[in-house]
Amino acid sequence: YLIGSAAELKLLAGMKDTDGMYYRLTCDLDLGGADLSYAIGTLQNPFQGDFDGSGYEIRNYKIAANDGGAHGLFANVGGNALIHHLGINEVTVTLLDNIGETAAVGALIGSMQDNAGLYHCYGKNVTIDAASVTESGCKAGVLVGLANGDGAEIVSCYSQEISSTEGDASKLLYFGEIVGYGKNLSRISRCYAPRQIGKTDPYVMLDRCYQGEKDVLGRPGITQSAPNQIPAGFSYDYTAAEDAQNTPKLKWEEDRGFYRNLIPSGTMSFDSDRAFELFGAAGAKTVLGSEIGEDSMSLFLPGGT
Repeated sequence: YLIGSAAELKLLAGMKDTDGMYYRLTCDLDLGGADLSYAIGTLQNPFQGDFDGSGYEIRNYKIAANDGGAHGLFANVGGNALIHHLGINEVTVTLLDNIGETAAVGALIGSMQDNAGLYHCYGKNVTIDAASVTESGCKAGVLVGLANGDGAEIVSCYSQEISSTEGDASKLLYFGEIVGYGKNLSRISRCYAPRQIGKTDPYVMLDRCYQGEKDVLGRPGITQSAPNQIPAGFSYDYTAAEDAQNTPKLKWEEDRGFYRNLIPSGTMSFDSDRAFELFGAAGAKTVLGSEIGEDSMSLFLPGGT
């Protein structure tokens, strides 16, 4: 499915069976400052497909969270879902006074379960409005509210220009600029937050993450650093900042709308960790095999190999 309008995005929210389906954004979407009356994925029917942002943004929308459920552009994500190469911008998330302790709230994803993955995404100019909250145990994050799956992953993502001035985010027991709360054996790798990545339990795997403030828990895998001090190679799809604003960037931001590693012909070298990034025609599949070589693969296209 190709998604090129706000109306088509809303149609996705009405789809119950997304397992194994592929959805690709074809342009930037401006939702016009709308209060979202829908969310993609329910508790009974979580989003389980492949949402390919294709290097575009979804921007200018609002989310109001007023109960103990999951709230986000994607409310519930599970199974083997993938959300990747997508930016969100100019988003306001409002936590109302009746927010439940079990709520999971994110500007992009409310709740990630099972083996769901979030790769190469960012959140910019996101406001978390907690003015109506006295104190809450809800899980609120800029990108993800709750990551709670033994195979759930958040990889090569960052946030920037995050505001919680509309109410003190310290009222929230679980708040982060990548994830509100990471549980079980979920993995957070190669991510950057201007202040705090987020709270995690001891079993969460943290790897090569950077944040602007010192980690008070002293967790291995999180380093205090400014964006322009991050090692350039810490992520496959990240460019350490060198501009005056010291803002991070994902490599695809330099070439909006297509992947830098998409080649028309020839041979491409790659690290096996990057296999999921490869982009082919509809119906394409990739096969990794030792008979080809430890770091080699075949890409089978509908019209041939």
